[in-house]
Amino acid sequence: MPPKIIERTCTIEMGHRLPDHKGKCRNIHGHSWKITLAVSGFVRHELGHPEDGMIVDYDVIKAALKRIDELFDHTLTLCDHDPLVNSLIKESNAPGPQSFPWGLRYTTCYGVINVLVGWPPTSENLAYLWGELAKDILNFSSAKGSPVFEGISVKETENSEAFCAWE
Repeated sequence: MPPKIIERTCTIEMGHRLPDHKGKCRNIHGHSWKITLAVSGFVRHELGHPEDGMIVDYDVIKAALKRIDELFDHTLTLCDHDPLVNSLIKESNAPGPQSFPWGLRYTTCYGVINVLVGWPPTSENLAYLWGELAKDILNFSSAKGSPVFEGISVKETENSEAFCAWE
């Protein structure tokens, strides 16, 4: 029987801006980001095993999506060279930043602001960063027959989607 692919999806609400963009994306705005993780593998056929009939339990994939949700849902995500970062941090008297994957995280009177160092928050970059985070959490074995993280899809709108594939 050939390998199959399963997917699990979540939606987060997140604001961002691209200060160097020539169009509307240079303004602060938000999206309902739809994030889908794809996993391939062989369906287990082992009567009595908790994953009989599955590639992997969907809860395993859900755990990776939950971490993305915890870090990014209802936040504003900016890049480190955005002049708004210093203005928002200074104006809100925010305490020092917390360490955050790929940057810094500030809790301000405006809400949580994630600052990505060297990564403008485009759907392409977020697909890569969130995919790396998911891959680390999924932590599938490289042994033959183990599930494989195939990739991540990030939709910032119904018509705009970035897909990042893993090997």
